[in-house]
Amino acid sequence: MKKLIVFATLLLSALCASAQTWPARPVKLLVGFAPGGPTDLVARLIAQRLTQQTGQAFVVENRPGANGALAAREVIGSAPDGYTLLVGTSGALTVSPSLLKQMSYEPLRDLTPVAMLAGYPYVLVVQPTAPINDVRELVAYAKANPDKGAFSSAGIGSVNHLAGEWFSTLTKLNLSHVPYKGDSPALSDLMTGRLLFGFNTVTTSMPQVKAGKLRAIAVTSEKRTDLAPGIPTMIEQGYPGFVVEPWNGVLGPAKMPKDVVDRINSVVAAALVDPTVKTKIMETGQYPIVETPEDMRKLIEQQTARWRDIARAANVQLE
Repeated sequence: MKKLIVFATLLLSALCASAQTWPARPVKLLVGFAPGGPTDLVARLIAQRLTQQTGQAFVVENRPGANGALAAREVIGSAPDGYTLLVGTSGALTVSPSLLKQMSYEPLRDLTPVAMLAGYPYVLVVQPTAPINDVRELVAYAKANPDKGAFSSAGIGSVNHLAGEWFSTLTKLNLSHVPYKGDSPALSDLMTGRLLFGFNTVTTSMPQVKAGKLRAIAVTSEKRTDLAPGIPTMIEQGYPGFVVEPWNGVLGPAKMPKDVVDRINSVVAAALVDPTVKTKIMETGQYPIVETPEDMRKLIEQQTARWRDIARAANVQLE
């Protein structure tokens, strides 16, 4: 019995020391997508800042494939010591579990939420020739012209696809979904009048809005955002709780010691509140999000449940 007590004491001391000294060597940040996307950009900004803060190298490594699953599985199989971390996305962590019949991992069983990084809202945009200036007028127009009620998305099962299905359910509109391979081709058809509306990213939408080729009538953030100045939220226009904000964050393997998780969370939070880092993140069309590991876990649970309900109501499922 004494040996067990001594072993437990030594183990606890080692974990505490590990948390205090982390990072004592280079840290890998695995991104499950190709370089250049919003998640990759944020990962590299944070890695650069954390390297400056801690004096240890934070190295971003891209593992594109299977909607982030390749990177996730590599992290899941690593030691839970904080030196191999995943920069995951809400699409992979909350949408995919809601839509796929089977996944090769379960996010909250196999991964430890550590820290949020950044998020962004969608902009609800309509073709500029339609007599639509707000969400109420969009609903009225779609009801009066059911043959024109088509919305775009970046693909079946994408976050903005489910946003459109959610909107369709709330408004009781019989809307047609037209999937594309990304937001940019969807916007092309929207600008030419082939589609009525779409929930699209700030970075793809706002240049076209400023050029007069699209009209922005709402954002899907909880509050108005400087990323899309002057555009009211869906909540303001009569849709309580209609918040759709894709995000990315840091996760580690299961069974990470709490002290290590809290230490990583604190250094990431310090990086995110740095004014230079915040400005650079905003330039990517995103904004920093500082949350505790516990709140991040709750967010994943809540969003997974919500998307599952929306997907079932719209009869959307992926193989």
